[in-house]
Amino acid sequence: MIRNERQYRITKSQAEGFRKAQEQLQSSTVADTRTPAYLRWKIQLDAVSSQLDELTEEIREYEALRSETNPPIEISSLDELSKVLIQGRIAAGLTQKELAAKLGLKEQQIQRYEATDYQSASLQRIREIVKALGLMIRQEVFLPTEPVTGESLIGKLSDLGLDKDFIVDKVIPERLRSAMERRAPQENLAAQWASSLAKIFELDIRSLFAAGPLQLNQSAVLTARFKLPANFSRTKFTAYTVYAHYLALLALQATPDLFSSQIPASWKHVRRQILAKYGELNLTSIVGYCWDLGIPVLALSDPGIFHGATWRVQYRNVIVVKQRTKSEARWMTDILHELWHAAQNSELSDASAVEIDPRSENFSQSIDEEIATDFAADVLLNGRAEELAEECAKVCKLRTEWLKNAVQTVAQRNGVREDVLANYLAYRLNAEGEDWWATATTMQRTRDDLMKVIRDPILLRSDWSRLSPPDRETLQRSLQ
Repeated sequence: MIRNERQYRITKSQAEGFRKAQEQLQSSTVADTRTPAYLRWKIQLDAVSSQLDELTEEIREYEALRSETNPPIEISSLDELSKVLIQGRIAAGLTQKELAAKLGLKEQQIQRYEATDYQSASLQRIREIVKALGLMIRQEVFLPTEPVTGESLIGKLSDLGLDKDFIVDKVIPERLRSAMERRAPQENLAAQWASSLAKIFELDIRSLFAAGPLQLNQSAVLTARFKLPANFSRTKFTAYTVYAHYLALLALQATPDLFSSQIPASWKHVRRQILAKYGELNLTSIVGYCWDLGIPVLALSDPGIFHGATWRVQYRNVIVVKQRTKSEARWMTDILHELWHAAQNSELSDASAVEIDPRSENFSQSIDEEIATDFAADVLLNGRAEELAEECAKVCKLRTEWLKNAVQTVAQRNGVREDVLANYLAYRLNAEGEDWWATATTMQRTRDDLMKVIRDPILLRSDWSRLSPPDRETLQRSLQ
């Protein structure tokens, strides 16, 4: 962003240089598009053109702010407070020196404020600048009257049951965390973070600065049909689910051009289509297939009982799955399980399904969950899940201590993955009150790149410019 006349002159000079370079490259085009020379020329031209576009936009914005026809500037979000303050000064026709004089400060102080995006400015100072520039603040924008710190906001979130490590690693902005570590002023950064928290967790921002517990919006978890374990906090589950729901909304916002296709309700069609395009069934092909259908897939790895969800917003589906395992079979099953949910009630513009870990003893044996799990198993086992389970029961003579060997024998005999079959049997036994998950875990085929397989498509196919800087950081850090 151009902040003063000196930067304006420099930017115009740089733009002119890139314009000449663009013209020179365009006049020396390479005719044969199949040669390495053409590829090098195309890369150079794209890079120069992209840089020229950015500089041209900065110049246009600065000139528009200086024009007399520029509309009044108002503060509509704390997320971009620093940018609006700089824009307001330019639109008011004030230099940094002139604004400093109005406030009784030295020019260097305003220069430092703007160079650091007002990170070190107190809320009182910001109010003084807003008044000096005659900026308007929308009614819904809340600027705290008392000092606020990152520590106090972390404490508020901790009261919801969220782990401090999770808050620091995934939710708190990097700039604020750095300021806290350096014990630097952080009022402005903390206030901006509070604005983001209010959006993420659907809170009244004033509640973040008031005494008493936070009240979460329960709408994102209304379809969680499960009784949580007695020693587990529903508030914590709700808070994380609201966070995951916000990430899902960001994924949809960042992929506006992703075309939604009809999702097959039959496991046969899903299996046939995956094999027809990708040639095999693995995590890569299943994730790719979901994206082919216009469904972004997000993978999370935080601790907690939230296991997965499917949300539909204005006829667009998004899948969120959370695992900490390196078992490819479990990731595959979870995504296909959620795909079944996404295929249901397609006539509804909005729908959702939220669930806890199916290995939990409190996992509800609803008919929907049973069908969704059978659907995933049939896609992976070619419709023979029930048949193979019965064959395993016969081989082990209904003795669970022999079941592991039976699964290995049956899987090899029928040419299916033993980890997929083991997981399906563990699920079936869990429904009967018997925990066989530990044994099934020893039979998993593992991969170290599972998160990368699911993460790369969202990183590559998202239009990150569609998101505000705070939202962009929130989504990107969730994928780490």
